[in-house]
Amino acid sequence: AYHGNNGGDGFVIARYLAEREKTEVTVAFLGDEKKFSPEAEDNFRKLPDSVRILRKTSELANALKNEKYSIIIDALLGTGGKRALKGPLKEAVAMMNRHRKNRRNCIIAAVDVPTGTDPDTGKTGKTHVQADLVITFHDSKPGLEVIAKRKPKPRIITAPIGIPKAVEHIAGPGDLKACLKRRDRESKKGDFGKVLLIGGSKEFAGAPILAVMGLSAMRAGTDLVKVAAPEKVAWAINSFTPELITVKLEGDTISKEHFDKLLQESRWADVLLIGPGLGRKKETEETIRKLVLHKDVRKKPKVIDADALKMITLDEVENSVLTPHRGEFAVLWKKSTGREWKGKLTPARIKTIMKHAGSNVLLLKGPEDYIISREKWKKNMTGNPGMTAGGTGDVLAGLAAGLLGLGNGLFESACAAAWLAGKAGDECFKEMGYGFLASDVAKKAALIASQLTPK
Repeated sequence: AYHGNNGGDGFVIARYLAEREKTEVTVAFLGDEKKFSPEAEDNFRKLPDSVRILRKTSELANALKNEKYSIIIDALLGTGGKRALKGPLKEAVAMMNRHRKNRRNCIIAAVDVPTGTDPDTGKTGKTHVQADLVITFHDSKPGLEVIAKRKPKPRIITAPIGIPKAVEHIAGPGDLKACLKRRDRESKKGDFGKVLLIGGSKEFAGAPILAVMGLSAMRAGTDLVKVAAPEKVAWAINSFTPELITVKLEGDTISKEHFDKLLQESRWADVLLIGPGLGRKKETEETIRKLVLHKDVRKKPKVIDADALKMITLDEVENSVLTPHRGEFAVLWKKSTGREWKGKLTPARIKTIMKHAGSNVLLLKGPEDYIISREKWKKNMTGNPGMTAGGTGDVLAGLAAGLLGLGNGLFESACAAAWLAGKAGDECFKEMGYGFLASDVAKKAALIASQLTPK
């Protein structure tokens, strides 16, 4: 088990097996008690004295060598395991797999998703839990459908946990809370993501500033933020927010002369936010398209917003959150499919969009926001007519990029950002009526996020 909520589920399983089934149970806790989620900490403290607790991989190695375990329960990462395993986690998973291989009657049961498996894609690193049984909660994950086709084929059981169907497609505060990370005293610069914002032009100097405010990347939790923008815009951003790093590009707009520098900075970043204030110059469009489609950028998590949405099609881009309002979506849809988009967003039309989403997530902004991927969708009902004020979309894009920078998935980040931006707008309306600005939304979003971040 680890220190997150998946570990918390493991502690509950251990307690039930020990107390109800009178089973001999050993818990190998390989996390950090200082990083416990509240649920994990509560259930760790409830473990009965009969449960043997190991705290080091060396202790786990000795136990696996000297004991003949019939079941190993993987409660390490669950849906949080999207990155390659390393350190003690990698060692532990390798030991688990060896024990299973060497003992004919031993099985591995994974809680929610096997550690080392991406819950969205089913992709695995070189080291991942080779589960015989997976018990996943509430609904199947797309990644599990992929591993179900592999050999040896694991048995997958979906267990209900009391989430009503009526709220399954509604974004809420839980979406944001699940994305926010606790910081411990040993955290260092860069542990919480690096975001590069590419945007700005002579005509639209304010857009990247608002995206940064909503970012907001720093306020959403991301550690390092760079802004690559035309030099006058970059200097304006520095005067407004001196702690930010800016990459000053010669001229009034982004052009082909800047491509090599933008590619270099893109390789540095974990996440890209492309679009706020770019403008529609032909040379800018050619440069941005070349960058987005480059092999070193194509699969990198991205938020594509505003003018950049008019420079791409759905089938060209990968691994991106696209944030169009209804008008921008109509343009994107026609450019992508050759068909007009008119009328309301019905369930049948949502399914049509899902078929064309690819590896992307669409965050369709409107009176009600819709977040749509190829596997699932949600509706966000926070927000009010005051959110039509200029710049609120830039704030939303910044929030989404900041949450992606924390290591969250595209769909999760988009749902959380949509709810947070709308909730911040609702709080602004309570205080100011319709007289609030996009910058007010960014400040309120920072406050709400701070209140929900695990301490």
